[in-house]
Amino acid sequence: MMDEGEMVKAHDPERHTYLLRCWREQVGGKWCWRFFLQEVGGQGGRWGFGDLEALFAFLRTHLSAWPERRG
Repeated sequence: MMDEGEMVKAHDPERHTYLLRCWREQVGGKWCWRFFLQEVGGQGGRWGFGDLEALFAFLRTHLSAWPERRG
């Protein structure tokens, strides 16, 4: 159970929370990993990926779009 301080952090624009689902599918006789990413809170975005590289590319692009924090 989250305390009040943790709940505030959960809505911090400097943080991103996702639910990641991973499963395997057989495609053309070969087993492949598939991934589904769902944003928790925020806009509630949902994305599917056919391989791990596509998931990582999305995270790199999505997270680098946020401006650097100014001290």
